[in-house]
Amino acid sequence: MKLFFRFTFKICLMLIVLIGCEFYEPVKQLNQGVELLKEGQYDQAITFFNEAIELYPEYDKAYYNRGLAYAFKGQYAEAITDLTKAIEINPEFTMAYNGRGVIYKEKDQYDKAISDYSKAIETNPKFAVAYKNRGAVYKEKGQYDRAIADFTKVIEINPKLANDYNNRGFVYYLKEQYEKACFDWKRACELGSCKQYELSDCK
Repeated sequence: MKLFFRFTFKICLMLIVLIGCEFYEPVKQLNQGVELLKEGQYDQAITFFNEAIELYPEYDKAYYNRGLAYAFKGQYAEAITDLTKAIEINPEFTMAYNGRGVIYKEKDQYDKAISDYSKAIETNPKFAVAYKNRGAVYKEKGQYDRAIADFTKVIEINPKLANDYNNRGFVYYLKEQYEKACFDWKRACELGSCKQYELSDCK
């Protein structure tokens, strides 16, 4: 029994090593691409992401990052294709839903953006960025109560970010709920962002 266990354990270790070697090269290409992406060298980054995908065609992170690179270049169709592929490979890929939602918003396809932000929230209910992004779209659509609900959720998740109070305060202002708007803008000022408060008639 002990001999069998040792043999099985050795086989497992061998498989881990082999899998690690198989993944090493695409991960290396991905990481190089990500560094170039951060530096704004989008074409060069895409080249590395292409290589990572060629080595590992089911590499969701490579499709995601290549999608971002295309998005930064303004090539939205290609970006959506890559982000969609990343989601097909990994249906729980929160950032891919959020990224695709951002592109749909840029294309004024608000309902599709909301759908993607909602899916991002479904996969990660603590992902404040998706609530913020969805709230911004609701504001653009004039759905102020939904926008306020999303901005409130952002504040619940992280109550120390001034801009989120500014965002909610602005929606209250649009609803002519000036006292609530002033409360939020004052709170934002206390957290270091006073521009909106100083421009208002709250004092």
